[in-house]
Amino acid sequence: MYTSLSIKNFRAFQTLEVEGLKRVNLFTGRNNSGKTSVLEAVYLLEGEHVTLRAKRLFATRGLAAVPFTKYSARTMPWATLFRDLGVDGEVKISGGHDTGHNLEVILTTSLTPEDKQFLTAARAPRLDLDARPVLIARRAHFGAKRDALWVVDGVMESDINGESSLRVSSYLVAGTKPDHVELARDLDELEVVRGTAPVVEALRLIDPNLAGLKTLTNTGPPLVHADMGGATLLPLAVVGDGVLRMIEIVFAILQNREKVVLIDEIENGFHYSALPKVWKLIHALAKEYNVQVFAVTHSQECAVAAHQAALASGDYDFKYYRIEQEDGVGRAFAFPKEIMQTAIDADLEVR
Repeated sequence: MYTSLSIKNFRAFQTLEVEGLKRVNLFTGRNNSGKTSVLEAVYLLEGEHVTLRAKRLFATRGLAAVPFTKYSARTMPWATLFRDLGVDGEVKISGGHDTGHNLEVILTTSLTPEDKQFLTAARAPRLDLDARPVLIARRAHFGAKRDALWVVDGVMESDINGESSLRVSSYLVAGTKPDHVELARDLDELEVVRGTAPVVEALRLIDPNLAGLKTLTNTGPPLVHADMGGATLLPLAVVGDGVLRMIEIVFAILQNREKVVLIDEIENGFHYSALPKVWKLIHALAKEYNVQVFAVTHSQECAVAAHQAALASGDYDFKYYRIEQEDGVGRAFAFPKEIMQTAIDADLEVR
């Protein structure tokens, strides 16, 4: 698990240092304070193929279809990863790890001879290394690795000599809906391994009427249906946002044993009265599957529920942070258990 995080020149941050990370970490702060950027930094740090993950971040930010009309580094989507679009500098993300290793990712558009040698070996098609903007990721994570992004004929391409899958960790982006065909496949895989009882039990925290889940294929692609006690099964897509959010979170933890799960605006879809149960389950599953959770919230009720669930868990493997930023200098103010409890008892704002 990560014990610390250091961010330099990434998004709006000139610098940010986060110390004392625990198994479950919850971040809050004002709009544009950089909370989501913290999740994105960990997402990049976790990936074998960093630039392929960067492409996914462009999609979450609405930059997937940017027209590449000018081949200038400052007009490329990856410029948004750099503070003030400063592509002449470099992004550096590093994390202390309880294995004793320091994990590090560097993003840059300035190519070293080693970078050019890597791109030549990767046979980047029709790529003029001296004229075409290229994003290089250098990664030190139990060994040095590189990967790259470039644009040819208006299409962003990537070296794929890295991981074949991005399921090294899960990043649940706020405002997006799950892929229901993928959910059905995940449910079937879970049924083979250990059964779907843990998922059904979790969903019943949100809707007690749910009796079971079933994958149906008679109407086309496989889709998950819910037994809500009625005459017919209902497609999971129409059951409710809280159920969908819960199944996303549960699947993410179950599928990422000994890895990381990132959740933006974790309270989305949940009524405040359900949050204590949601957090109790998250703490329990994270411990059982040895998963480290990073989440973001705007909700006071969510923060209080997370703290109280951590207290009830017995080991309080939880840390709450408020992110603040001024002129690019970020600060992560941690709330230790005693201070958090004192603030709650005094009905003080902790967001």
